[in-house]
Amino acid sequence: EEAGGSTGWHRLGNLLLVIGQFNKAEELYNVLLEQTSDEDEKQHYFNQLAYVKNEQGDYGKAIWYHEKVLEIRQKTLPSNHILLATSYNKI
Repeated sequence: EEAGGSTGWHRLGNLLLVIGQFNKAEELYNVLLEQTSDEDEKQHYFNQLAYVKNEQGDYGKAIWYHEKVLEIRQKTLPSNHILLATSYNKI
């Protein structure tokens, strides 16, 4: 599988997910989350953390991360945007 992404950090995170290194991916995404103020990046990292928690079987925490994504999307996207529906579906 290919580990794509828009930056080197995104690619590293995706690679860690592909090879099943969920704890390391979680550490990386938490560090990246702390270092950004960009809402787009935050929702991406929260989404990736939700994926990690889902894969680890921590469904409550996965939902919490999906809710964080939804909060950001509600602030930054029009109310009829498809990504809002995607967020609601994941919760």
